Amino acid sequence: MASSHEESTHPTPAVYAKIAVTLALITAAEVAILYIDSLRGLIIPIFVVMSTIKFAMVAMFYMHLKFDNKLFTLFFVSGLALATGVIFALLILFGALGEGRYGSPEVVTDTIAHGSDAHSSDAHSNDHGHKDTSAKAETTASHDASTTSDHADTKAAVTSKDLSAASTMTIEIGTKGDQLFFDQETMSGKADDHITVKLVNSAGAQQHNWVLVPAGPARLEIATAGMIAATTGWIPSDDRIVAHTDLINPGESGEVTFQVPSEGKYEFVCTFPGHSFTMFGAFEITQ
Repeated sequence: MASSHEESTHPTPAVYAKIAVTLALITAAEVAILYIDSLRGLIIPIFVVMSTIKFAMVAMFYMHLKFDNKLFTLFFVSGLALATGVIFALLILFGALGEGRYGSPEVVTDTIAHGSDAHSSDAHSNDHGHKDTSAKAETTASHDASTTSDHADTKAAVTSKDLSAASTMTIEIGTKGDQLFFDQETMSGKADDHITVKLVNSAGAQQHNWVLVPAGPARLEIATAGMIAATTGWIPSDDRIVAHTDLINPGESGEVTFQVPSEGKYEFVCTFPGHSFTMFGAFEITQ
């Protein structure tokens, strides 16, 4: 009787086969969605729903929760709820502490630098108090000559910097906090011009980069290859990459200067593992 009851309550091999086909179709749909740019803003909620359906089917049939004692289901759901709560708590914690964690070193460094300058200035002033008038005059003359030279060098450096800035246009792009999105979907540059792209990472816990690649399948191919390129900032060795920034820490910025291609269609993307699905946009070449 027990054997007959078990056979009647558990699914047949045909049912398992149907479930396997259904799971394969859902997975194929997930992959196809990645190539539909019009759904880029809905990718995350769509994936959450589809993954939940797949997870429920596996748990109900392949893990037999649908046919076992309800107590097992209670244990399983309780553990799942606890794990989900811990994950969300960690995300909130990193989001709240990320800005302070990466912002404090600069404040400390700046304070130390100013304190050191003040101490050096006091010591320099005390040392002058012990010198005679002749020494003061000689020192003042030497200081004036040095200052004049420094001003000349500074002016030359500023002029050089201004000329460099005048010949290279800087385009700034940022991130939407800890959301996996750039703050703009399109960028543009004039063909053959030299431009500088500055990436400002406003995230509290996420690292990002900016990589310019040919439009189309190349974006996902390069991003996929980057998933095993941890030693190079998740940027693979690929000749199709036009330009890229370094991996930028939260609260920091980085830039890259390059020559805009003469023609073609291009996209920019973040190749940090998992980010390329939503962090990308079109780079338009103007004539």
